[in-house]
Amino acid sequence: MRILVTRPEADALLTAQALRLLGHEPVVAPLTVIEPTMTPLPRGHFAAVVVTSANALRGFQPGSRQSRSRQSELSDLALLPVYAVGERTAQACQAIGFRQVLQGPGNASQLAERIIAGQKPADSLLFLAGQPRKPDLEQRLVQAGFSLTIADVYRSKPALELPVAVNPRQIGAVLHYSQVSAARFVAAVTIRGDAQAWADVPHLCLSQDVASGLASLGCKTIYIANNPSEPALFALLGECR
Repeated sequence: MRILVTRPEADALLTAQALRLLGHEPVVAPLTVIEPTMTPLPRGHFAAVVVTSANALRGFQPGSRQSRSRQSELSDLALLPVYAVGERTAQACQAIGFRQVLQGPGNASQLAERIIAGQKPADSLLFLAGQPRKPDLEQRLVQAGFSLTIADVYRSKPALELPVAVNPRQIGAVLHYSQVSAARFVAAVTIRGDAQAWADVPHLCLSQDVASGLASLGCKTIYIANNPSEPALFALLGECR
């Protein structure tokens, strides 16, 4: 089955590889561009680090434009426990040198509860974040009494358009991983003028919140993963055959 993947390029390529192993034909068409920032990380004594997206770690990876200047900052942080939102983010934390990675259940709200259960309320936390983002996690941690320092280490920007060559009648399913990217998909197909054709294609969403980004498209079929993980999302592909 041909499956449309609109994630940022680095994530989309990993998803595409996993889909091929399952016998599917991925069509990669990123609708989001990730730009690491050059903003220096805040200094301070932190008890732990919080990461809700692997995109926050792009600038720390060897070979990136920012990696050399980021290495000295990372050497101290890597000694701290890091709370990662899910499996892929946890793997990215390990890949750049974090030694104590605490993997969350896959969404920011549940990650906040794990942090609250695992840290002292007065602890100072460093949140490696991006723009735009939802404020839910930071609001919950501040309400619980934590001192939260936010470092915006990347920006998420919409790509200009969905490639014209992508034909909805040749796509068996569209995967959606975030509310923002789902909304960008709707905007892109509306600009193309074939929104109705895309509404006829099954859409697979990581959560109900993600699906809300498709509200204005009028999709005939939306499937919601039973937990916010890629394996759970892939499990829905059998429904589209």
